[in-house]
Amino acid sequence: MYRPQTRVILALVSGGIDSTTAALHAKKQYCELPRKDGVDVTCHLYAVSFIYGQTHRREVEAAKRFAEKYGFKHLVVSIGSLSAKNLGLAYGGSALTGDKPIPEAATPGRVPETYVPQRNMILLAHAAAILEILLDVHDAYLGVLVVGFHAEDNAPGEPVYPDTRKEFVNAIELAVNIGSGRVYEGRSRIIVHAPWVELPKWKIIVWGIKNGMDYSITWTCYRGGEKPCGRCPSCLHRLRSFVAAGIPDPLTQHYEHLPEWYRLWLNDKRACEKGDVEACKRAESATAIARRGEIPYLTPS
Repeated sequence: MYRPQTRVILALVSGGIDSTTAALHAKKQYCELPRKDGVDVTCHLYAVSFIYGQTHRREVEAAKRFAEKYGFKHLVVSIGSLSAKNLGLAYGGSALTGDKPIPEAATPGRVPETYVPQRNMILLAHAAAILEILLDVHDAYLGVLVVGFHAEDNAPGEPVYPDTRKEFVNAIELAVNIGSGRVYEGRSRIIVHAPWVELPKWKIIVWGIKNGMDYSITWTCYRGGEKPCGRCPSCLHRLRSFVAAGIPDPLTQHYEHLPEWYRLWLNDKRACEKGDVEACKRAESATAIARRGEIPYLTPS
């Protein structure tokens, strides 16, 4: 039976801030908001995490926690290793797959050591195949592939991940629809939903907090220890983004290390809440600096 208002949401969820919040955004936009407007939609929610040779599985554990809490069925799919070592090569690959050491910093304007060659194209191709299977299973018209790419993945002053840009999203959406049997027969259409592609990470956090996202269950660290390290570029970007959002990271007490600038902001934030006007000014200045993509307490306001 043809079901024009049946929808399948398939979110690529790594377990970090961006992908989990994007999945929640898609749930609200394509399922909850239409129902509030009187549209009788049926939604089937899936979150998929891929195993591609990462050096740890903490992000998959976080994705599972998100899926359980927010009503997504969690799929874990192994696609083999994207590591250069797995190909018998001594050079190339990514720090995330063990080919290179995890860097302490990333160079603005350059592709970082944590870039995995063509990872997002490979993952989206697999996800598109899974989505089409799910569209068949549910005989659904609308299929939504959800990604958490954000503007700071390729913004000035930041390291560049080429496969997160808006042009890439548009190209993938076109290719997926052209290659789909269901779309060809007029039974479905597919959207690549990238709600943050033009927004910085701190705005994602603000939206998430307003809409019930629990960031204590997420994992951002490039290293896979018991606690986030607080030193790798991913941890530092996360902490800077929470400062920019004006909200303490709920994982604050769990980091192995907290940078001094974050400690200073947290102390000022707490003092401000107790009525210290000068601390309020310093905290507000730190937030403004962080929103410019700079480290607070090191850069003049």
